[in-house]
Amino acid sequence: MTASPVSTAPGPRFDDITAGQQLPPFQRTPTKAQLVMYAGAEDDYMPVHFDHHYAVAAGQPGVINHGWLTYAILLQAVTAWAPPQVADIVATSCRYLRPAFPGEAIVCSGTVTAKHDEKRTVDLELSATDSSGAETTRATVTLRFQ
Repeated sequence: MTASPVSTAPGPRFDDITAGQQLPPFQRTPTKAQLVMYAGAEDDYMPVHFDHHYAVAAGQPGVINHGWLTYAILLQAVTAWAPPQVADIVATSCRYLRPAFPGEAIVCSGTVTAKHDEKRTVDLELSATDSSGAETTRATVTLRFQ
């Protein structure tokens, strides 16, 4: 995957976070070879992820990314912003809206939707879009800051 720059900053301070705050832009571009590697790591050998003819017969224009891979990229956007030494992911959910394709950028964005001072947690809404700007995946994450 081609990577967007990863910050070397230690991450946000809980006291400085506000509802409505945007996460920094984050982008990855999975390749077909990485889909095969991901299939091996996940033990998910559904042919739609690596066999072009199968994917076309299934109604796709070609092989598609694993939904879990797009979800993992969304979570990378979170941990690039607030790494594990700063905050832990304590809850998450995901909804797949449409397929994403290898060779196309997955562009991640996120917004802080709530901050809970008493628990030192923040809630995030995340979105992944493809290169045309169509939303492919939505997720929510709750982080607990140390």
